[in-house]
Order: sequence, then C-alpha cells, then structure tokens
Amino acid sequence: MRSLVIDITHGGDVLARRLLERGEVVLVDCYGKIPPTADVPSAAVVTRLAPAERFDLVVMPIHCPDSFIGDAAGDRVITNHQAVGELLSPWHPWFEVTGTKGKTTTCHALAHILSMDADVLLVSSRGAEAVCQGQSRVLEHRVSIAPTTILLAQEHWVGHDIAVLEVSLGGSGKAPVSVITTIGDDYPIANGTRRAFDGKVQALAGDGVAVLPADELGLWGPYTSRSIVTYGERGRVNARMAERFTPLANNLVIFHVDDMDIHLRLPGTFLIESYLPALECAVASAVASGMDPSLAVMALEGFQGVPGRGEVHKHGDGIVVRDRNPGVSAASLEHLLTACKRSGIDDPTVVIEPVTMNVCEKLDLDEVREVCSRRGVALWTVGADISGIPRADSVEHVPSTSIVHCIKEGYL
Repeated sequence: MRSLVIDITHGGDVLARRLLERGEVVLVDCYGKIPPTADVPSAAVVTRLAPAERFDLVVMPIHCPDSFIGDAAGDRVITNHQAVGELLSPWHPWFEVTGTKGKTTTCHALAHILSMDADVLLVSSRGAEAVCQGQSRVLEHRVSIAPTTILLAQEHWVGHDIAVLEVSLGGSGKAPVSVITTIGDDYPIANGTRRAFDGKVQALAGDGVAVLPADELGLWGPYTSRSIVTYGERGRVNARMAERFTPLANNLVIFHVDDMDIHLRLPGTFLIESYLPALECAVASAVASGMDPSLAVMALEGFQGVPGRGEVHKHGDGIVVRDRNPGVSAASLEHLLTACKRSGIDDPTVVIEPVTMNVCEKLDLDEVREVCSRRGVALWTVGADISGIPRADSVEHVPSTSIVHCIKEGYL
C-alpha cells in the first residue's frame, strides 16, 4: 500500500511510522518547518509538496485545506482523526474530550473524579500526567493534543487503568465515551473552507456514549447513533452555586442529577461560576461510564481547580482572577466576565499580558476591545506596548481592586 501523509507538524510523523508497517509512505512537510519534537522515520520519503502521483491512501488533518493535496490523488482520502481510529489497537477504557473551550478544565476535573478508584492517565494541553487519589505526577510537561497523541498514549504511557485525553478538533470515533464541551465559537479552519464543527463531529462516530451540552443537543444529536448523556441547564447533570461566591473560602455547589440534589463544597481558590460547565461535563462523563452520580459528584471534593484557569488570588483589598492558557480569547474573556458578575465581582479591570508561544489561534485585540467597551470595563496591558491601551509594569500597578488578568500564550 502507498500512503501520502500530509503535515508533519500535527502528527504526520506518528501516522507515518504506523503506515510504514503496511507499505510505502510519502510524508509532506507542508509548512516547511519540521518541529524539533518530530520523530520522522527514516524509511519515509519526505517532500515539501505532495507529488503528482496516485496513492492508495491520503491522510491529512481536518484543518488543512484541500489545496495541500495539490496534484496528488488518492483512492481514499481521510482525516488524521479517522486514521487514528483505524490504527488504534484494543485498549483499556478511555475518554476523548473535544470542544472549542473548556476541554482542559473538563479533563482535569474528570481525571480527579476517576482517580478516586483508578490510576488515570491524563493528557491535556498542560502535558501528560498520572493521577491517583487526586494527586498528580507529571510524565511529560508539554505534549501535542493532536489526535495522533492518542496513538502515542498507547505506545508510551502504559500501565494505567483509564485514560482521559484532550483532543483538538475532534476525536477518533472509537472512544467508549466521547465528550463535546461546546462548539461555542465555531471558528473557521482550513483557510475558511471548513468550520471547527466539521472536525469535532468526527468524535461522535462509532459506538459508545456521547456526552453533549444540553443546549447543543439539536446540533450534535443528528450526527451520532451513540447513547447520549447531556449536561447543563435542562441536562441530565446540572449545577449551580447555592450562595454568593466567597473568594478563598469553601462555597456550596448543588448538583442536580437524575432528580437528586447532591451538595458539594468547593474552595474559592478558583472562580467556581466559570468552572460550572466543565464540572457538569466531567460529572456527566463519569456517569456516562457507569459511575454512580453521587459518587461522581462527591469525588470532586478537594478539587483545587486547574492552574492557569480562573485562578483566584488576593490583590491588596481585592482579588485577581487569572487566566493563563493558549485558549485566551475574546470569547473566553466574555465567559470570564459573565462568571465574575454572577459571582458578585462587578466592573473588574481587564489586563491583557501577551506571551510569545507557537499556537494556532491568535488573539484578536479588536474583539477584546469590543467586549470591554460593551461591558463598560477598563482595559490595560502589561508586558507589551499596544496602541490605544494603557500599560502598567505589572498587575500590582494597575489601579483597580478587582482585576481579570488574561495571560495569552501564543499572542505573537
């Protein structure tokens, strides 16, 4: 069999190694920049452009435009997600989590729940970790969340009972439990020829259970034959704050599952209101795997949140809510400001701090300005001079007692 694999950067090297077991592989470095983490097999033929030849199989990421195929042709043309599904070998139970926001937080909350009775492999944008009894041990600090990482998890991070895997732009369609956090900002991909939805819906193929936001059931439901567990308002699992948020103190949250109210105390070290969708999704995912709802909720006791996601810190007489991750965007800022208002944190000053990293989604400052203007909140920056935005040397020098500090990894 002759296979053409497009895009080394997003896991093409992993697919090439597997497909070489079946025959010849031509691997296309479509971006002209082989990442240092790539492990390109010597037996693969590496080219800058796809050759004008016919192949038995053409594989490329869903976010690559069809023009990357060039004058090549294939008897079958599939995405990386589909290829991973076909190349996966039998494995222990695993969860695949995708969506436009909330993936990392959902994965960490779900791993925390499952770790009460199992040794959990957690792979997210924060790295690969082993989680047991709520305690995490780092296996690797930075990993890709491209779908091919599912294959790497099978190869390298063995000896665990369950795996929770964050997957960008979709899933293999083979996970016993496939989770969609939200489509939210259905952003364009493949040079505007497709949308994020086109990639994420692939996670719902095959058999098993789908975990879906209740308010998007009409969108996703027609595309899957899986049984469905919903979460969020009007979902099978939903949660609400039982009292006004108190920073850095225990707060009562009530989960409603299957006509039961389950009470849980969570620390105010993170902005609980902003976490509620991810916590609902995590509980729904555990329930989808057969876990007792009460046990799933109570297993969250002691959950301290995810570093860089809605952290709450003292700031003089006020507080700072800090978000540091590649997913910082105007949409995530809107979500955070809404959560702040519901938590009694009115009119915080927004501080944007850019950090240079290589990520696909950049920050649209015009959209950030529009969100701040519409909500009537001040906008500052630290760490960079941005035209039209006042600059401070540090967050401590911003004249406000309530601050939403967004550190955008991958700003430049």
